[in-house]
Amino acid sequence: MLKNMLMMKKAAMMMGVILFMPFLTAQQNVNTIKRPVSGFTKLSVYGDMVIYLTKGKTESMEIEIPDEVAPNKITTGVENGELKIKSTYGLLKDKKKIKAYVTFKELTSISAGGSGEVVLPDSVLKTSSLKLNAYTGGVIDVAVDVKELTAEVSEKAVITLEGYALNQTVTASLGGVYSAYEMESEDATVKALTKGIVKVNSTMSLNATVTTGGWVGYLTDPKYKFFTPKNSKRIVKIEENEK
Repeated sequence: MLKNMLMMKKAAMMMGVILFMPFLTAQQNVNTIKRPVSGFTKLSVYGDMVIYLTKGKTESMEIEIPDEVAPNKITTGVENGELKIKSTYGLLKDKKKIKAYVTFKELTSISAGGSGEVVLPDSVLKTSSLKLNAYTGGVIDVAVDVKELTAEVSEKAVITLEGYALNQTVTASLGGVYSAYEMESEDATVKALTKGIVKVNSTMSLNATVTTGGWVGYLTDPKYKFFTPKNSKRIVKIEENEK
């Protein structure tokens, strides 16, 4: 009887170890490495990673890399005032993303592609002129306070903005989405081409063009509206509860 009980207890323990093994396998050590950076006002990101931005007095960068990724798979460098961060590793086993933390003094340009993401949590990017470019699944998500904003989004990439821009010029194409209902502007010139989607909130003027399945939604009814085609059903006034 005792022998049977011990055998049952041993079997239960073995089963527990077997069930726990996938959990252990899934856990990975994360190595934090620092890369020296300085003298940049532009940021370019490519590859399956997330960049967290922070404004500060000293420029810096830290990257969290799982054990499965060799550090040389993450290339970084500053060229002509542009900080370039690129991952050539591909997708992680657990479908998570490599993380990098970048402190900047000033940023006037952000580019994200190859499923790369750039976010600015709990802060506002304030500058006179800002250029954004997201492509091939890239994501840019920031709050801004700018005078002149230029944005291009394509190939199923997404740009999400809030805050304020005096003027904005936007082109969305090939399934790219520009989402800026939460960013107020006075004047907006937007193009939604080849299934591109543009969501804007301009109070003074809106110059909108749609072609080949493009779509424009505008939240506030501006004083001046110029639409091409003139009576397009794909340029739509959106109510607050429809955002």
